[in-house]
Formats: sequence, structure tokens, C-alpha cells
Amino acid sequence: MNADGAGKTASRYSHPFLAGARQVEAHCSAGRCDMPILYDDVSQLFAFWRVPLAAAAALVPDGRLEPLPVFGKAVAGFAAFEYRGTTIGSYNEIGLVILVRRRGSAPSLWRLLRRPEREPDAAFHVVNLPVTTELARAAGVEFWGYPKYVKPIRTQFGRDAVSIGLEGELSLECRSGPGLSLAAFPVTTFSALRGRLLHTAIPTDGRLRFGGAASLKLKTLGDGPCARTVRALGLDRAKPFAVFRNDALRVILPFGEPAD
Repeated sequence: MNADGAGKTASRYSHPFLAGARQVEAHCSAGRCDMPILYDDVSQLFAFWRVPLAAAAALVPDGRLEPLPVFGKAVAGFAAFEYRGTTIGSYNEIGLVILVRRRGSAPSLWRLLRRPEREPDAAFHVVNLPVTTELARAAGVEFWGYPKYVKPIRTQFGRDAVSIGLEGELSLECRSGPGLSLAAFPVTTFSALRGRLLHTAIPTDGRLRFGGAASLKLKTLGDGPCARTVRALGLDRAKPFAVFRNDALRVILPFGEPAD
């Protein structure tokens, strides 16, 4: 990783959310990747399940973290992204995550729901994060320590349905039902980079539309990191408790902050 601060450049985007962002020249092994990464045209689907605490704990190997119990269960999520406009080019991504806390801490669920960036003791632990380009993979691994790998990902965000496919591993189908619409909220993650725990707060902008959980069908098709996680958590055998999508999302992805 190299972020030499050799000069900041103004955002190329005119939308107020992105226009004020100033990027610093940065490089990873796959090429230039100025930071923060800016996303101005994104479709997203996010689904959440309640899963057994023991199954979730087995997928959180960092001893500094543990699944956050919510009414006796852990919370796992499946996210799919179609990034059509970004400062590192277009690509697709799938994420499997578990909501975690610092071991032994007592984070505020109320603060986590309302202002997650202000809750330092809880965030998502990323279990798997396949992407479709080498630049996105290298930046994710080298800047944050995310478990990224490159694999073809098919995305189709239609007006009334979403269809996702991770080659050789899984497929997801979901109809878009009527539901509550809310402003997009920041996403936070914990990750380990060269042994250091990082907390990354990721601002987002747009409108999230909830609905369609009862129609969601997640199937495993073969073997691979994501398929193994889905089976271990039982996501292919249960319905999620919440699903939302956004078809005009904007994102600012900054470096993480040390959280040791």
C-alpha cells in the first residue's frame, strides 16, 4: 500500500454527497487506487438472517471480536453490489458478513441502528468478499485486510426483482415487494490488516426500500468460500428477517482507523 499524500484532487462528481470528497493518490499491487474510493452509481441488495451464535462464532477467528447477541441469536448478512460508476472502474461484489462486537463489550443497539459510525464497539465482520476485478481485490486485501477473491458475479437489478449469481457457488432470487423506504445509513466494518484491528466507517447516500424477504431464495450450487459460509450458517435453509435494496446508491470508502 502507498498513500504518499503527494496532493489531493477534487472529486470528479457533481452530486453534493461526493463533490466535497478529496482524494489522495494511493497505489496497491494492481495499480493506482486513489483514496477514498468514490462510488456514484450503485445498485445494492442486503438481506439479514438470525443464526445460531455458535455457528457465527466459528466464522469469526479474530479473538478480539465475537458475534453480537441480539435476542439470543447472531445476525448474518448477504449483500450484493453492482458498481456501475466508481473511481476504480465498474465491478460487481458479494459480501457475507456477521455483526460483531469487541469481545466482552456492551455496545448500544440503539446507537448502532441510528448512528453506526458512532458505535466504536460493534460493526460487521466480513467473512467472504468476492469481486470481479483484480484492482478491487488487491485494494481490499492490501488496504483493509478484507477476504477478497476474484470470481465472475452475475447481477440483474430489475424493476420488480433481483437475480444474483456467483459462478459455481450460489444463486439468489428476490422479488421487490412494497415496503418502508428509509435514507441510506453508514456501514461499519472491523477487519485485521497485518495484525492491526481496523474500524472502517463507510458513508452512503440514497434511499433504501425494504421488502421482499418472504420471496428470497438463496441456493448453493457447488463449493467455494461463499457456498461454505452459506451452508455453515444455514442461510439456504431459512428466510431472512429483512431485505432492502437501493438502485441509486452513492458511497465513500475511506481507509480504516486503527481500533486496537
